[in-house]
Amino acid sequence: MSYGQKKKFLISFSLATKCKLLILDEPTNGLDIPSKTIFRKVLAGTLTDDQLVLISTHQIKDVENLIDRIMVLNNGEIILDEKIMNISDKFRFTTVPDLNSYDVLYHETSPGGYRVILPGAGKSSQVDMELLFNATTKGIKLN
Repeated sequence: MSYGQKKKFLISFSLATKCKLLILDEPTNGLDIPSKTIFRKVLAGTLTDDQLVLISTHQIKDVENLIDRIMVLNNGEIILDEKIMNISDKFRFTTVPDLNSYDVLYHETSPGGYRVILPGAGKSSQVDMELLFNATTKGIKLN
């Protein structure tokens, strides 16, 4: 079996156990795009309220729609532990053409301007997990 096939078997087996705590380390590594889509659908559709899934990953785009709480560890220290909804309410994640016209908390250069974290001011936005991770690991305090 290929690495991806083995990974699909292990994920299927772990979900079939219906255990209360499931720890997945890099669950989407080795999966092709259709398999990643199926993984997200199956995981979201099979979990019950009394189950907890901990996902450790560098491939955040593969699982970001499944996450309701994010914890960022840096050198063994918890530097962020927050519900996604709270982050979404407190901050705006967007792209702006320049930095001068905005109250920017954190920014990175990108095509078309800058990817930024701005104060939320009551405007909820989808959380850019990669930008959030980069900001917190660089010591930016997002309180």
